[in-house]
Amino acid sequence: MGMGEPLLNLDNLLSSLELVSSNEGLAISPSRITVSSAGLVEQLRQLADYNPKFNLAISLHSAIDKVRTSIMPINKSNSIEQLIEALKYYHNITNQRITFEYLMIQNVNDSLDDARALANFCKNFPTKINLIEFNKVEHIAYRSSKSENIKTFYDFLLSKNMVVTIRKSKGQDIDAACGQLALKKNKDL
Repeated sequence: MGMGEPLLNLDNLLSSLELVSSNEGLAISPSRITVSSAGLVEQLRQLADYNPKFNLAISLHSAIDKVRTSIMPINKSNSIEQLIEALKYYHNITNQRITFEYLMIQNVNDSLDDARALANFCKNFPTKINLIEFNKVEHIAYRSSKSENIKTFYDFLLSKNMVVTIRKSKGQDIDAACGQLALKKNKDL
């Protein structure tokens, strides 16, 4: 995670994962490996055809096209509807639960309407949702949702019988939390 979009290099990704999980490699069980993607729909279909045994996590951050596009421009060419269809295909072939990473951003994607959209999105296949506190990053206007908003969002999803966790942030104090280090390093270049 955090090292670029793995599905843009699908052949090498699959070769690497085969090596890492083989007895000649590191012998890591595929069930202990998670590939994280922004959700490139064509590559997700290709990945599904491989019928992988590792886990899949999608950085979703919103189930509303307009909001997701504002956070993740990749959504312009990989819309929510297209993503749903690709993930249905993926699940039908792999029969695996899909994990969704959902960054909680104050006044952007943390309302009850956003939670309803997420619940509606997730009814299409078995899911697990990780709600993630946004890590403050210098020169970016986004802020983490207030703890009471995260709790309300979480409680709503639980009331819909969804598997959901709140992932606590670590490393913020030294600018080493998710997303912070890469931005700081690129700024220094």
